[in-house]
Amino acid sequence: MKPDVYFRREGFDVITDCYLNLSQAVLGGKVKIKTLYGDVDIPIEKGTQNGDKKKLSGYVYFNLYR
Repeated sequence: MKPDVYFRREGFDVITDCYLNLSQAVLGGKVKIKTLYGDVDIPIEKGTQNGDKKKLSGYVYFNLYR
């Protein structure tokens, strides 16, 4: 994968950062993030802490050149 503004690789995982405001972190809600397949709204749980990670299931990146 070429270097990108939104994505980076960590092993086989494709990582992107998501920034929340205080009310989203405390009260929960939804936030739109970019994926390799387009924008997706993901739910944010109440009490989300700085540095929490969320894994999206069903968004697969295949490594064809091992």
